[in-house]
Amino acid sequence: MTAPDYGFRLHGKRTDVLPDRSFDLSVPAHSGTFTRRHAPAMRRLEACLQCGACTATCDLARDDMLFPRRQLALVRLGLEDRAAEGPEIWKCYACADCTAKCPSNAKPDVIMRRLRQLAIERFAYPQPLARAVAEPVAFVVVCAIVALVLAGLVALGGSFSPAPGPIDYAGMLPNPVLIPIFSALSVLPLVAIGVGAARAWRSWYGSPLWSVRPAVLWASVKKALPEIVTQRQLAGCQDHRMRSWANRAIVGAVAGLLVPSAVMTALVMVGQQYPLSMGNPLKILANVFAALLIGGTSYFLWLRMAEASRGERVGFFDWAFLSSVFLAGVTGAATEAMRAADIRPAAYPTYFVHLVIVLVLILTLPYTKLAHAVYRVLALAGEEYAAAERAATVPPGTSALGGAGPQDREAPGDGPPARGEGLAGPSPEELLTMSHAELALYPDTVLEDAYYKLRDQNEPRHGGRYYPNMKRLAASALEREKDRREIDALVQAAGRSEWEEWYQEAAEQPCTWWLENHIVARHALTTCLNCGMCTSVCPAAEHFEEYDPRVIVDTALSGDEERIIDLLKSNIIWYCAQCGSCNSRCPHNNDIMNLVGSLRTLAQLKGYHTQSVRGRQQYAGRQLWAANLWNRAVSLYFRNPDPVAHPDFGPRYAGWWADVEEEFARVGGTPDMDGAFAGRKVTPETLAELRSCIRAGGALVLWQKIEEHAAADAARLGLDIDDYLNKVSTEG
Repeated sequence: MTAPDYGFRLHGKRTDVLPDRSFDLSVPAHSGTFTRRHAPAMRRLEACLQCGACTATCDLARDDMLFPRRQLALVRLGLEDRAAEGPEIWKCYACADCTAKCPSNAKPDVIMRRLRQLAIERFAYPQPLARAVAEPVAFVVVCAIVALVLAGLVALGGSFSPAPGPIDYAGMLPNPVLIPIFSALSVLPLVAIGVGAARAWRSWYGSPLWSVRPAVLWASVKKALPEIVTQRQLAGCQDHRMRSWANRAIVGAVAGLLVPSAVMTALVMVGQQYPLSMGNPLKILANVFAALLIGGTSYFLWLRMAEASRGERVGFFDWAFLSSVFLAGVTGAATEAMRAADIRPAAYPTYFVHLVIVLVLILTLPYTKLAHAVYRVLALAGEEYAAAERAATVPPGTSALGGAGPQDREAPGDGPPARGEGLAGPSPEELLTMSHAELALYPDTVLEDAYYKLRDQNEPRHGGRYYPNMKRLAASALEREKDRREIDALVQAAGRSEWEEWYQEAAEQPCTWWLENHIVARHALTTCLNCGMCTSVCPAAEHFEEYDPRVIVDTALSGDEERIIDLLKSNIIWYCAQCGSCNSRCPHNNDIMNLVGSLRTLAQLKGYHTQSVRGRQQYAGRQLWAANLWNRAVSLYFRNPDPVAHPDFGPRYAGWWADVEEEFARVGGTPDMDGAFAGRKVTPETLAELRSCIRAGGALVLWQKIEEHAAADAARLGLDIDDYLNKVSTEG
């Protein structure tokens, strides 16, 4: 179809306009069940600014697990299933520090709570019972069925009106009936939670649970169990410190009650007189654990009531479990008290209610928060298991390239094969003058030792240390070849970040897959109206006639693979200066600027950028900005923009460059000295930290792809890589 375009350049000319498919690529609708149950929490999540305060606060966050910001972002994008199917949510120990520090009160801990519930339902067996636990009507039906079954057992094997005399609960439901029934039914949750654990393991690690090495897994479980039992991490939280003590009370009570119960059951089966006296050590121990159970659940119920009093909706899932555990403890204690006080009319009904609650808890064990213990142990053990497996497969004495220098580099991994074994070692100065073709003859260790030796040479100046070789090393063939090998080794090494894995997969997928799955691309277009406001305010569109942001949006929304590829092969996406004018004027707050950035990344991953002049220039940019970040911790090193190579900078810059040393001295600039601001020789620790951030974000895969596509394009043009760099730096 065609329609008038009223952008300031086209003046109402007819132009092709594709049907608006913005909703196809926008944040997808959540599943009906998830939305219904968690609508209040989801509405609160809309306040999330993605500022990262939660991740900065969380003790679990690290380079390869940006928790919980990543989970919040996935939920906002409608990918709650993906967030719920990962092990990260089970490593959270619910300290609520993230919520306490959240500037927009988005309640990250509540979202984690909802995700864990969703995960339980996903892994549960059978799933209908898991869903029933979270639905009020279905839960009541389950309780009613259990009550009817128990009532039938009482009618068949006991009596609702036991004979007169001392209160004897076995008179209502004899132990020979009660014990086998409860024991048999207790096996079912163990089977169900075993199936759930196997499903979770496959989802998290992509392999069957039964394929693991039992000895290694058991050793990993033993390392994880102390954290679950002691609640060490939770004890260190800054807010709601009582959570750790309440958790410990509940975990200890549940574990503690199992022991006396098992012993008492065994004693009854061998003919021991029952009930035990109140002074019996087993009875005293059981009552202590019951008191802990009541106290721990009372605290959490108080927290939920406090949330409800503030107008926050507490899910039925939380209420049902906590209330059931609390009532199990209370009714158990009440039956003891009533027997001691001989309150016969209320004792037997209370005991019947206690049995119903306990049996409901047993049957729903794999679907309630008690399942957290199993999944949390499995998640923590899985991390230990993966580390043990990696350690077992790394050959002794090997390491991965990529540290900040000889004194602090990471261990080399499976990097490029050694080159030029037996060659006489050239001096660092000689290597610095060589081309890529000449450097290719020497092994990694020779290049990196020479590079870092030159980098770290210094001389006193102005009360500090001056590094004269930093200017000479920047963008040199030695630096470029050293960087390429370091990055190749890291990309090939084990333990790649999630984004690195994702970029590798994206490079093989269709372009439409990228637009449907890349977080930035998905979030960029929500309600585009094809109004043309972006084009009308775009400074680049004013200077480049073929540039039209609206055409880029249309192409992204078209779902047409060939049209998207044509766009990625053109100069068009490279005209954008990323000023954000389009975003600020878009009436529906679409993120067009970052859509362009996302498409640029896609073009470089797939190599389509080499089909255009501006696209090919990204190889030069890779050697400029990326190399500066990797080696000097700054995106633009002051020594790089030589006016001879950049005439577009103008005569004023050329004049400044001619007197650059005097200018630096005048303004106090220290581009080649130690320093925190203008200084570019940062500490090894700072550079290593920056490199870990770069790697976690997947940038190394992108840089590697740019290098690979540049080498292929240079071969196509009959150029070596040095000549290719000169070509792309000067053409156009």
